[in-house]
Amino acid sequence: MKKLLIAHFCVLLSLTGFSQFAVDAGKDTTYCYSICSDKKLYLGKDIKIKNGMEPYTFAWECAVPVTSRLTFTASDFLNDTTQTVPYFVDHHLDQKWVKYILHVTDKNGDRAKDSLRVRFSSFGYSLGYQVIELARGDSFLIRAGGVTGGISPLKFLQWTPTKGLSDTNNVFSWCKPDFSTEYFAVFIDSVGCISCPQHNYDVRILATGTDDLVWSADCVPYQVKSRIYFCNPERKKALITIYSINGGKLFGGYTYEEYFEIGHLLDQKGIYPVRISVNNKNRVCKYLKD
Repeated sequence: MKKLLIAHFCVLLSLTGFSQFAVDAGKDTTYCYSICSDKKLYLGKDIKIKNGMEPYTFAWECAVPVTSRLTFTASDFLNDTTQTVPYFVDHHLDQKWVKYILHVTDKNGDRAKDSLRVRFSSFGYSLGYQVIELARGDSFLIRAGGVTGGISPLKFLQWTPTKGLSDTNNVFSWCKPDFSTEYFAVFIDSVGCISCPQHNYDVRILATGTDDLVWSADCVPYQVKSRIYFCNPERKKALITIYSINGGKLFGGYTYEEYFEIGHLLDQKGIYPVRISVNNKNRVCKYLKD
């Protein structure tokens, strides 16, 4: 009889061991937070639950001390701490790891928990930029800067736009644009997070008074963010007309600059033909609203 009881106990112990309720919250994660993107960042996308009975209830927790009297919790950072996969409505201001604990309760009231660490790579930006006035044909050396933060070390990635630069992937580059151009610097950190373009230089080509507008093969209008840039070295009146993809006229206006702000004029995403008329010379380009 004793042998039978011992055997029965061993069977129960074995079954209990194999049916243990458990949760795996996933791997530690570094998020790329960007002020120029509205993409949502989700927590717990790789959750795995074993040997529980549905339905489950969930609760996320964390503690981020700010002062001796103030501590931020998961409800300060997540849209809903009771969701399986909530998203972040705010992020930790430093680059340190923060532990998030996931508590899971199943239908029978059994409980399990697991944790993962989270950190954010975010960048800081300088609001200052340089205005450089050049005679047509002159050049000067520009230097990328104005971006901080990220998960160190931070490295320079590229210049945008590339027109008029000797080296678009170097912190230093000789700049010799054919017409007025704004140059932005982009950086990347050690985990692959990319900064928003930082406005470094506003290069303005001075009119000589004898130049005439020449539409050459190189003088092609192009888009940078929400602007269209085009040749207008003498700052003459440039007529701007925006059309729908079906040819309907949506907007007509003018400027005396070498660029025109378009983004705020359009509500719907899509491709829009834009006609630019300067001194009775016309060019048509496309504008992408995304």
